[in-house]
Amino acid sequence: LHLDGIPAGGVQNHRDGLGWQSWRADIGRKLTAAEEVAHRERVRTMQAQRAQEEAQARQAAAERAAQLWAQAEAASDAHPYLVRKGVRSHGLRQHGAALLVPVHDAATGELVSLQSIGASGDKRFLPGGRVKGCMHLLGELTAAPAVLLVAEGYATAATLYEATGHPVACAFHAGNLAPVAQALRKRYPAARVIVCADDDAATAGNPGMTAARQAAAAVGGVVAVPDFGPDRPEGASDFNDLHQARGLEAVRQCV
Repeated sequence: LHLDGIPAGGVQNHRDGLGWQSWRADIGRKLTAAEEVAHRERVRTMQAQRAQEEAQARQAAAERAAQLWAQAEAASDAHPYLVRKGVRSHGLRQHGAALLVPVHDAATGELVSLQSIGASGDKRFLPGGRVKGCMHLLGELTAAPAVLLVAEGYATAATLYEATGHPVACAFHAGNLAPVAQALRKRYPAARVIVCADDDAATAGNPGMTAARQAAAAVGGVVAVPDFGPDRPEGASDFNDLHQARGLEAVRQCV
């Protein structure tokens, strides 16, 4: 945060994986030409510094991810989070009480970070690690997969994999659906891409549905939506909620 001159800066939340968010104060008037020039130069300097720091943080996160991953053991299906969600471990490891979800670059397969999930469901990414364009793959990809599913969180992705048997890319959050889908489309141009939406009906603008539709449109894919029927449980929004309310067959039918 830089408070001299025209206040500006930014913030990054390591829980949501959305990356750096820039900010500039509204000073209540239009900037003069001299102020605009000075501010643009200052922003360029800040961006260059931020890019250097981000590259260093990404490298450190990748190294930390590799270290933690090597130290961790295969995750138990009896982990409280998995039991509560009614799904199994697919490619997860466990470090102490935390589940570790690997975060791989969707284009190269490189391990770049980790998401930890505590017994209570609290999720965190390694500080500075990449998330955009990265995923955790459940199942195996053949040279030419016929169908690829893309979903947000791990429990939802695990539900879809267990219900359908199709490979599922866990993109971690709604804003990352499109980057992951696009990376997969480049690798597998003939695959049928199904973006499995979170139906955030109780949230203004329904971000889950909006992001899923945008991701599907970007890759010529389609959208699958959880159908809860007339007796939708309160707070239910994703395919894991559907699994817990109506079973895996209901999930499979939607897809």
